[in-house]
Amino acid sequence: MGDKKYNISNIVKVVSGSNKRATLYISKIYNKIVNAGIHIAPSIKVAEAAKIIENSQRDLNIAFMNELSKIFFKMGISFNEVINAASTKWNFIKFRPGLVGGHCIGVDPYYLTYKAKKMGFDPKILLAGRKTNDYMSRHVAERYHSSIKKLKNKVKKILILGLTFKENCTDVRNSKALDVCNHLQKLNYDVDLYDPNVKKEDLPKYFRKFLIKKLKRNFYQGGLLLVNHDIFIKNWQTYKKTFKPNSQIFDINNKLNTKSIFLKL
Repeated sequence: MGDKKYNISNIVKVVSGSNKRATLYISKIYNKIVNAGIHIAPSIKVAEAAKIIENSQRDLNIAFMNELSKIFFKMGISFNEVINAASTKWNFIKFRPGLVGGHCIGVDPYYLTYKAKKMGFDPKILLAGRKTNDYMSRHVAERYHSSIKKLKNKVKKILILGLTFKENCTDVRNSKALDVCNHLQKLNYDVDLYDPNVKKEDLPKYFRKFLIKKLKRNFYQGGLLLVNHDIFIKNWQTYKKTFKPNSQIFDINNKLNTKSIFLKL
């Protein structure tokens, strides 16, 4: 399941080839299926560099939001309310905090920094963004742990909702939700995993034994909504029944509650 809004037919395709003949051949093929048109880059290096900076730019913007979310949390300010206010400006780009995984955004900046270092340039901003986003899995686990320590009841059995690297897809490559599971297990939580978009055989072997296919009513003491699949958001009234009363839910993107990322049932 890919992006339902943006797909190969309505996104301008950047193409290039090792020579003019190859470029022309590739262009003719893509012109038959890409309604938005094509952009012919002057070289393969330019085409690859364009793709890398697309993903690196998103990585840096999300890292910026992740850092802001930590600052506003310490200040006792709702991140959602801040974003809603800032979004009234025409030139504000509305990125959100979250886990950055997958085979593009979480990887491409390393290709660029590797090449830069080989050429004697030491990149600072790209690696700072990567460090911030790579740490988010541990940060989410520790922040959830801190929040539920305040509850009177001892919490051990918890559920992670969403395992893919982004919403509404089936791809679990480099999924940071699995990293969150690892960190929670190190904090001695009994963690189950659930994602209707994921098949057991698609998961790394270690995590397959934690994947459940059918949810039990009034079963879990807490949970984390880490991937905002439409099926979760639109049917939350059904999904929340799997948790016990007074459970603490970590909603990573404030999709369910505009006041806090911690939703108490």
